[in-house]
Amino acid sequence: MAQKMMEYIKEQPAIWARMAEEREEIFRELRECDLNPVKRILIIGSGSSYIAAMAAADFMEKILGIETTAAVPTRLSGFIKVLKPEDTLVIAVSQSGKSTSTISAVKEWREHGFTVITVTADLKSPVALQGNLHQLIACGEETVGPKTKGMTGTVLTLSFMGLILGQRWNRVEEDQFTHFLYELNKSIKAAPSNIEISMEFCKRNEDLLASMQHFTLISEEEGYYTVQEGALKILETLYVPASAYEFEEYLHGINNTIEPGLCNLFLPAGSNNSERMAVLERYSREKGCINFVITSLDWESGSHVLNLSGSKEPYFSMFQALLAFQIMSVYGSERKCIECDTPKFHDFYRVMNTKA
Repeated sequence: MAQKMMEYIKEQPAIWARMAEEREEIFRELRECDLNPVKRILIIGSGSSYIAAMAAADFMEKILGIETTAAVPTRLSGFIKVLKPEDTLVIAVSQSGKSTSTISAVKEWREHGFTVITVTADLKSPVALQGNLHQLIACGEETVGPKTKGMTGTVLTLSFMGLILGQRWNRVEEDQFTHFLYELNKSIKAAPSNIEISMEFCKRNEDLLASMQHFTLISEEEGYYTVQEGALKILETLYVPASAYEFEEYLHGINNTIEPGLCNLFLPAGSNNSERMAVLERYSREKGCINFVITSLDWESGSHVLNLSGSKEPYFSMFQALLAFQIMSVYGSERKCIECDTPKFHDFYRVMNTKA
């Protein structure tokens, strides 16, 4: 029932490899266009595009050393009143290119004199045609609602955009670009194996996963964006509540939800809090929680632990641990007899006017 979604999941490693290998051509217009250095970047998007924007904003801010913010299109009124066109670059992200709120936002920002780069997987989509410059997400068509290859393709596209702009503005050294490619290549090489062991892990636990009425996802550092997208995938495919929390945030109040039967999905993504996360995982399991751990870090083995391989840098969990959450969505939805390849409500976008 989730055949198409699984096909897209399995396409991802080849897509990432192609984007890396053909980056000179894919990003040729961005390299050649006349874009002056700016003081800040604003990235806008909705749904998975917004989560990709948040992950990329964090990455861009670190490598470029300038303020980079992600926002949803309907929360921009405060920004547009105080930002100056000569200081700010706007990047509008929509995989389908049909988000009505993003279309409206691009028009408004351009009317106020801002340079807007549109980023979509469709060159001829309404969003793509509204920008000063368009950047293709070279992931191919994705017809199902729960985005997989489009999500990771968007993150990778925005990451390359940040690196290329950084080179043009003399803010990114060649060794930084080389290091990114080196870590990305680790994820690409590990992906087929990570997909296979994630499928085996989810198959073993599909009855348990399908029976859960709520999921809490917990991570740290850039892994937080990965669990945000993981929670969205669960919501989209299993039709049950799923909440994502940054590790430190969880410790200040959310921990009161610990009780027998609660399902926690832990993603230890960095070294800063991995030991404390291990303590929390054991503590909540002792209190009766049903826990799963998904990680590329060195972690003790166990039937509830999915040990992945690849990069150990937190940012690249988007190209490793997210595969497991995507596959979990496939197996869980199939076990619950949910057809996640097609929309639950076929008239929803029309009634709510969210897609052009």
